[in-house]
Amino acid sequence: MEKRHVGFALLAFLAALPLLVITPFSQGFSSPEAGFLYLGRAFALSGVILFSLNFVLNSRLPFLEDVFGGLDRVLRVHHFVGVVSFALLLLHPLLLAAGFRSLGFLLPGPFWPKNFGIIALSLLALLLLITLFARIRYHNWKFSHQLIGVALFIAAVHVATIPSDISKNIFLRVYIFSIVTLGLVFYVYSTILQRPFHKRLHYSVQGVKSVGRDVYELVFAPKGKSLIHTPGQFVFLTVKSKAIPGESHPFTVSSASNDHLLRFTIKAVGDYTSSIQNLKKGDEAEIEGPYGRFFPKVHGNQIWIAGGIGITPFLSMIRSIKGRESVDLYYSVHNKDDAVFLDELLEFSRKMPNFRVHPHYSGVNGRISARDILDFRERDIFICGPVPMINSFTAQFLSMGVDRSRIYFEKFSLK
Repeated sequence: MEKRHVGFALLAFLAALPLLVITPFSQGFSSPEAGFLYLGRAFALSGVILFSLNFVLNSRLPFLEDVFGGLDRVLRVHHFVGVVSFALLLLHPLLLAAGFRSLGFLLPGPFWPKNFGIIALSLLALLLLITLFARIRYHNWKFSHQLIGVALFIAAVHVATIPSDISKNIFLRVYIFSIVTLGLVFYVYSTILQRPFHKRLHYSVQGVKSVGRDVYELVFAPKGKSLIHTPGQFVFLTVKSKAIPGESHPFTVSSASNDHLLRFTIKAVGDYTSSIQNLKKGDEAEIEGPYGRFFPKVHGNQIWIAGGIGITPFLSMIRSIKGRESVDLYYSVHNKDDAVFLDELLEFSRKMPNFRVHPHYSGVNGRISARDILDFRERDIFICGPVPMINSFTAQFLSMGVDRSRIYFEKFSLK
């Protein structure tokens, strides 16, 4: 089983396990009302389990990368599980109301155990709407996202006080409260304890240089121990400067793995990245990481496909390898002015016969597609760029018979 499937299988098992304890399936659907009640109870159990475990997924602990095959996959699963758990928890009262044939079941009243559930679900709905759809500044988004833990605490009070399968069955009681407690522990860890427990390295800004239209290279020097990373990995960068918000953001390392200086190639696309050009030499920074599994331990013939600023992991890789691998790099940008570090890449291709660069200018030749990639069969394919480009190439290669295990990519987004 692939690593990315191990984590999904584990989550599904943990969410489904309590369903073996409540009313058996055959008895649960003896009538429509009984079926609604069975599903309402089942969705509540699975929903609260996934809701709690999602706080574990948000912890950025190293073992999660091993289970899911990279932090980018962990965060995509975190997003997916959040939506699924909310859907299950939302259906829980609706199905119970259908089973009891009473819309009044959905309204608050004098019975506070039920009111706690209504409050928790309403708060969760509001915070998820902000998390998924609101266009607000990152630090405000992050604060609203952290408040989701409050909804878990109120939900825990609801679970502990309302008469249910959990209150009647010792196994369910121990199992559910163990997982809910785990979720609350990881909520406290992520919001309060993560900073002192996660190792951070101290660096200072050595220089900021414009390398293209709205693209900057940041160079940092270590103030002590240097980061040990492999090509394609990323870190969470926090800069202590009045010129930039003191937030932690992920950036792919573009320097070689043996370079004591740390380099990032960043495109100014938002408030935070647009202020990077204002950093000054000597500004202090903290580095957390590295994370990511973009380049596994593979050798041999490879295809690299970069879209725009997606060139960054390939810069790190080509600056690190010794030319033993046979690589064809397809670098897609709108025009030549957008092709940052193209001269350096072409110089590498002149020095390393096994490394070939194929610039593609979409403003002239249209969007790059799998048909533009030569001799890709039986080669490992690495893709980095905008998510629609990654999805498109993946679908095209799969339709052409490329084995999914040969396609590597990272889709990274905090929101």
